[in-house]
Amino acid sequence: MLSRVLLDEKREPIERQRAAEALGAIGNEGATDALETTLGTRNPRLRQYAVWALGNIYAKSQDQKKDSFRETEVSQSLLEQVGRLLADRPSSSSLHYLRGKLLSTFERYAEAAAELDRALALTVEPHGEVYAERASVFVLLGRHADAIRDYTAAIDRGLSTADVHFRKAVSLGSIGSLSDAAEEFSAALKVDPTFAEALLERASVYEKLNQIQSAINDLQSYIHLKGSGPEAEIAIRRLEQSKNPSKHN
Repeated sequence: MLSRVLLDEKREPIERQRAAEALGAIGNEGATDALETTLGTRNPRLRQYAVWALGNIYAKSQDQKKDSFRETEVSQSLLEQVGRLLADRPSSSSLHYLRGKLLSTFERYAEAAAELDRALALTVEPHGEVYAERASVFVLLGRHADAIRDYTAAIDRGLSTADVHFRKAVSLGSIGSLSDAAEEFSAALKVDPTFAEALLERASVYEKLNQIQSAINDLQSYIHLKGSGPEAEIAIRRLEQSKNPSKHN
């Protein structure tokens, strides 16, 4: 039904945009043909919705760990389709974004970064998602300072999700900015208090900062959230011993 609405040129543009948005949110791979067809529309706004929807569908297909050959086949086909469209519309920031995202899945990170550079250069008010995507590519290229800059830009543009704060914190930790990393892990936990991995990572940072009790508190919170945590329990005993070495001699 949504695919028919999307392809029906007699419908109002806003109806077709909402259909594209809904298809992307659902993540149904059966909608890719209709969305790829819509990439050829002359309506730039609708084309942008189709691009974002395709990106979301592909991301969800990866998360669901579907057959790897099928994923590669679908993404390669889409990459070729986007390349053809870019030949006709080289100034389309949305198409450059999608091509960058697809190139990243093939581990072609330098090319992906270049495409995302173009997407940002062609957009007056870039979406936070584009900065976050380029930041992820920078991490894979080992460019953590650039990644931190882009994660910050994503957050400043409203993409203040737990995941973005978490990824920024990891990059900060990788360059030794431990206090800033702890703050970003805290920001992630403020958005999502059940983010167990953020508790573990912040505990590790607290230990490096010699804030032992804070590290213990995070590990205890992790165990409470997960219901168990043998490794966390071992870490707590080790930290307790480091606080009071005389009691364990």
